[in-house]
Amino acid sequence: MTPELNVVAAYGQFLPDPLRLLPPLGAVNLHGSLLPKYRGASPIQRALWNGETTTGVCLMWMVREMDAGDVIACAETPIAPEDTGGTLTARLADLAADLLLRWLPVIAAGNAPHIVQDASLVTFAPILRKEERAIVWTQSADAIWRQIRALAPTPSATTAFRGQPLKLLRAEPTAETTDTIAGTLLAMEGTLRVATGSGVLVVHQLQPAGKRAMSGEEFLRGARPRAGERFE
Repeated sequence: MTPELNVVAAYGQFLPDPLRLLPPLGAVNLHGSLLPKYRGASPIQRALWNGETTTGVCLMWMVREMDAGDVIACAETPIAPEDTGGTLTARLADLAADLLLRWLPVIAAGNAPHIVQDASLVTFAPILRKEERAIVWTQSADAIWRQIRALAPTPSATTAFRGQPLKLLRAEPTAETTDTIAGTLLAMEGTLRVATGSGVLVVHQLQPAGKRAMSGEEFLRGARPRAGERFE
């Protein structure tokens, strides 16, 4: 039986041409960005990491080039300060389902648009590399906060304490200034604060290797960091 239409979402590979060209109505793809921005494998995480305030999902015609097909329609959503890679992925999945259902009858009728992407506005979202998970504490508190949000809950941003790995799951940047070496733990009244290259990061939730996720306060009670100890 020949399919009438191929629909792809979060596939991560090219459909073979015989399969892509088989259905009489063609093949469409749902992509988690507002094209032509963030073509590629990690559009949701890269948007968060780069500090975008708006993103969305686009329904487009598939071609033999990564996320380069003509666009049928897009749906937008704001990015909230509390959003993570996990929450934003879930919201975009709901938007994608609604978008597809709304446009399927138009595609079936042969009336779906072909909106050419502006090549001058193309940006890319390459696949996340393992080494990108490691936090560089000489960065600003804001940059580290965006990294943590983008990678939460998985694969998660990582650091180490006393030689043991830690996942940082939720944090918040502050404008507080300090002359302390970046990465130094600044405990105060049960709040886990960490010096960065610019500003101080409050860590609300983290997960030591082999243990459950815990609050910054729980970590301080258990680890009892000494003055001057640092995240590595």
